[in-house]
Amino acid sequence: MNKTNLETLQIAAEGLGELREEVVFVGGAVAELYAKNPKISDIRITMDVDCIIEISSLVGYYKLEEILRSKSFRNDQSEGAPICRWLYKDIKVDVMPTDEKILGFSNKWYKEGIASKVERKLPNGLTIYIFPVAYFLASKFEAHKNRGGKDL
Repeated sequence: MNKTNLETLQIAAEGLGELREEVVFVGGAVAELYAKNPKISDIRITMDVDCIIEISSLVGYYKLEEILRSKSFRNDQSEGAPICRWLYKDIKVDVMPTDEKILGFSNKWYKEGIASKVERKLPNGLTIYIFPVAYFLASKFEAHKNRGGKDL
């Protein structure tokens, strides 16, 4: 049975541990957190959990990789997997630095969005950070544009 977006998000957030203080969740997995009544919202199940972190050097990214591995995350080495993809339990988690020089890509809204992050409490009691709705939408439209119009 497929997990809901919130169930998937909670598993990823638990796995990140104290890194939750540094990451901001940005993808479709957090869409329900913006809905006034998520029970009646028709929100598509997402394939992964996306989060960003403010890192400005390759050395900083290597340290992040070490931390993720110590938390039982492992690099997704399957064919076609993006360089930022990690696997935690059975969840795909894309962890992206805000600085595009590190992995060769980013989203022009990440830096402003991370500076304006807002706190949300998940059903399991964990606190995470997400973008304000305007940055969430702007980053989704930018990602859609960068993928040539695929998968909004």
